[in-house]
Amino acid sequence: MCVKKNLLFFLSTPLVNNVFRFKPGFTVSGINIRPQSVSTKALMMGEPIVKVKQGKLRGKLTENIRGGSYYSFQGIPYAKPPIGNLRFKDPQPPEPWNDVRDATEEGNNCYSRDMILKSIKGSEDCLFLNVYTNQLSSQTSVHKPVMVWIHGGAFITGSGQKAVYGPDFLLKEDVVLVTINYRIGVLGFANFKDPSLEVSGNAGLKDMVLALKWVKENISAFGGDSNNITIFGESAGGAAVHFLVLSASAKNLFHKAIAQSGSALNPWARGKPTAALFAEVLGIDDWNEKKVFDILRSLPVEELHQAQEKVKDHIKCSEKRPFGPVIEDPSSKNPFLTEEPLHLIRSGNYSNVPFMTGYTSREGMLYAMEYVAAERAIPSPNNTEDLIPYSYNVPKGSEKSKKIAEDLKRFYFGDEDPSVSNMDSTYLLYTDACFYRGIYETIKEQVQNSKSPIYFYRFSFDGKMNLLKKIMHLTQPGASHADELAYLFSNPLFLPDNREYSLEILTIHRLCKLWTSFARSGNPNFKSEDDELKTEWKPVQKDKLHYAELGENITVGVNPDAARMAFWDRIFGIPSKLLIFVYRMEEPTAKVRQGLLRGKKIQNVNGGMYYSFQGIPYAKPPLGDLRFKAPQPADPWEGILDATKEGNICYQRDMVTRKIHGSEDCLFLNVYINELPKNNENSNKPVMVWIHGGGFTCGSGNTDLYGPDYLLSEDVIVVTINYRLGLFGFLSLEDSTFDIPGNAGLKDMVLALKWVQENIAVFGGNPNNVTIFGESSGGWAVNFLLLSPLAKGLFHRAIMQSGCALNTRSLGVKGVKRIADAIGHKDKSEKEILDVLNNASTDEVFQMLQKIDDDYRTDVIRSFGPVIEDPSDPSAFITKIAIELIRSGNFNQVPVMVGYVTREGMLMVARATIRNQEIPMPTDFERYVPYYLNHSRATAKSIETARKIKEFYFGDDEPSNQDVDSLLQLYTDVFFLRGLHVAATEIAKASSFPVFFYRFSVDAGLNWYKNYANIKFPGVAHCDELGYLFTTKLVKKPRHLSIEDITIGRMTKLWTTFARTGNPNPQQPDENILNVKWLPVTGEDDVNFLDIGENITVGKNPEAVRMKFWKDVGYY
Repeated sequence: MCVKKNLLFFLSTPLVNNVFRFKPGFTVSGINIRPQSVSTKALMMGEPIVKVKQGKLRGKLTENIRGGSYYSFQGIPYAKPPIGNLRFKDPQPPEPWNDVRDATEEGNNCYSRDMILKSIKGSEDCLFLNVYTNQLSSQTSVHKPVMVWIHGGAFITGSGQKAVYGPDFLLKEDVVLVTINYRIGVLGFANFKDPSLEVSGNAGLKDMVLALKWVKENISAFGGDSNNITIFGESAGGAAVHFLVLSASAKNLFHKAIAQSGSALNPWARGKPTAALFAEVLGIDDWNEKKVFDILRSLPVEELHQAQEKVKDHIKCSEKRPFGPVIEDPSSKNPFLTEEPLHLIRSGNYSNVPFMTGYTSREGMLYAMEYVAAERAIPSPNNTEDLIPYSYNVPKGSEKSKKIAEDLKRFYFGDEDPSVSNMDSTYLLYTDACFYRGIYETIKEQVQNSKSPIYFYRFSFDGKMNLLKKIMHLTQPGASHADELAYLFSNPLFLPDNREYSLEILTIHRLCKLWTSFARSGNPNFKSEDDELKTEWKPVQKDKLHYAELGENITVGVNPDAARMAFWDRIFGIPSKLLIFVYRMEEPTAKVRQGLLRGKKIQNVNGGMYYSFQGIPYAKPPLGDLRFKAPQPADPWEGILDATKEGNICYQRDMVTRKIHGSEDCLFLNVYINELPKNNENSNKPVMVWIHGGGFTCGSGNTDLYGPDYLLSEDVIVVTINYRLGLFGFLSLEDSTFDIPGNAGLKDMVLALKWVQENIAVFGGNPNNVTIFGESSGGWAVNFLLLSPLAKGLFHRAIMQSGCALNTRSLGVKGVKRIADAIGHKDKSEKEILDVLNNASTDEVFQMLQKIDDDYRTDVIRSFGPVIEDPSDPSAFITKIAIELIRSGNFNQVPVMVGYVTREGMLMVARATIRNQEIPMPTDFERYVPYYLNHSRATAKSIETARKIKEFYFGDDEPSNQDVDSLLQLYTDVFFLRGLHVAATEIAKASSFPVFFYRFSVDAGLNWYKNYANIKFPGVAHCDELGYLFTTKLVKKPRHLSIEDITIGRMTKLWTTFARTGNPNPQQPDENILNVKWLPVTGEDDVNFLDIGENITVGKNPEAVRMKFWKDVGYY
């Protein structure tokens, strides 16, 4: 398994010469990175000797991976070996020695099973520490700040070994680093109430106290300042740091503390009584504590560990763990902890030193570790009761517990069940329950009486050296538990590349500078030429949790993830000043004209958050007498409407899954925003209303294809809509008395746009800056809305992607004759056909639609679709054909953007490629003679035009599989491009506003339709640009700075800039987005266009030869 191979390498490979070097004296982020020099005398020493209280130590000179050297003293005993009668007991000071002790190799690890490799290693004789320093006391009169590292590992595994916690990065900041081992598992956390046994618990924590005493007594010999000691640790090491802050036995042994991803208030940081646990797993009958103690002390360490592993130890918050810190009897000998941590915090009776603490953005990814290591699929949490911290005193299985568990599930997962598709919600739930909640409560409580500053951070950098995430091969965004460690400590598996300005090197530099500045002065802020690092990181206040965001840049803020914490406050009845404001944001409400809506807060693909209001009805359900008819405004509702999930989609066969589903009650829209407007705040954000494609037979505005994440990054408001499809949306009758003139689906869009005008200001949107945009039949719809008097004043810009009203398939036949023929009612009247349709069920109407020939051809008008209505009807959507309205100039004139992809025609061959079949080549070219040429089929004109089409695309030979690209060009031109080209030029000539034309040519990983349809030919398929505007469940998030990632940035910037200003050229030049000037179309022979490829270029008259051919044929 790859994880195991990586870890084997990680734990066995020594640091070798020249693995990685910085160039001496270069500058990163305004700070000089210069190897710490060791004096010539020291270099000559080779084997340095240092005298400590117990005797002399021989260390070694070690090469730093940046170049230069430092002194290493390893395997130093700070206690007697805790073996024999000392097993489980408090540690005892080490015995002195006479000769020079070899300190050139690390001491034993404490006996444990490696968390990843699962191998067992170590010894009971393991109480050693290591000291790393740039200068010894004999070489300097200035003593350095001392940093004592306490490793993590859930109190059952881990060590201070250099293979994981190399000192190279921190020593660059001229501190002295100490790393320690301490007893773990039952050896470190056995506890018995019987005072005669003298094992009250917390031996592992008492080991740390003794190690700190050793440091206090001896560190000056290594150039360290015994009056400036900082303890720091991560995970269980972070919790241990907090316990040391709270323990009277550690008072005055340190002067600052850094608790990373751990707190004494975390539910996993507490242990259970030992005797009962082992009596059960060892089958000890009629047991008492002394009997169990004697048996455990007599077992060989291997058998003791085997017994330990039989004790259940899962990641649960609802109960204490078997091995961890405990509250000791105050009368016990040398107790470490005699009161509950929360009581000690509230009393103020703890070491009042500068304190720094924080968490990673996705601590909960740790949940995946045991499954990845065992090569098992990561499960979803099936019982959220397990994640209710036992400290809240809610009995598991009680009604209150079940209610809280349901609240947790609903808050983190909404109406979905936990699954692989929402794994990030699982990670967030574990982040909060297991880590952040305890850290948050620590800060909130401790700031009330602390006389020293408390600094708070969130680590969110997601880079190549994120330790645990890379070991586990997790690809979801966010920083996992332990991910910051490789930026503080060197290790041979995770070394930065040799680029001076890589984000990994900058992060190493920043974290080490912040941590050591805090160790030096109690304040992490430091002076730098780098503007990012000039930002002041403020300590928390009683009413404000100031924090530093440690991501790609260093930023500051207040109350990170406050909405989630306010939720926890609410469900446990804890008063919170944040509650009223933030919880409303987590489940935000909005008052629209029809009533109140409750939305939800969602995490976007980049780790930020946005607000979602889904399933909002903008019309009455078009049922019963309203079937096939124009939509009616939605009725008001009482109470709060749940807008936390999408509404029904309109009845259809799904384009991707081929499943038939949906409902006639489907007229819903969705609103997505980055932030809710504050009271009296101006509503001025651009609004983008998306109209989906699908040939007017399928599709919806749902997030499975049209997630708003990318567009929201440009601070617009995104609205997506459903509209009726097939016969439900486009049935038209010639008899006006039936009040079904057609275009109901288009009229749905008009009513949705009216809803937007009336309500979007509630969400912070500007009703006077609305852009409609759509693709394929959504592009047809956008063009028809441009031409319809019903849509006048409802929008202010328009984008037509791969579709316009001049495309041959965009129009339908008026009346029901062709429909009647198809469904077997050839001789029935229009009224009789309407009765058949009205009396049919939803699925029966849909099955009738399936009988209608709707193949890809241009020689006939489709049997259903938009129709020309009676000009005398004031409610008519459109009363003339599109080209006439465009050329007359009598349309809604606004700035327009229109374009295509290089091989739109791949849509027409997808049926074959999906099935891995040979692509059928055309034999009947009259199918591609546009119907509006009025060349009746089989006439001389039709036959001659068909001959010209074949000859132009295929020459004199019959089409074969060698001519696939020629076929794709034919389909691209006849079904899409010629209509788009004419629409762009004719609108440009008639309009007083600019028209911008583009060609999309990026052929990469987010081209979702091409990938879905298994198309291997070069070029960009119809729909493929959508993966760069919307998140979709069909493709994964791209790598940072990949061509896919760059194209997302370009597309969203161009589209939203156009929505903002009516001109897609960014107002501030940005070479990464647009390094050329995109000029508008000025005429038929002056079609300026932008090619959106791997590089952005401009040109004139795209596909000019092909467009001239169709012009000569008579296609407009």
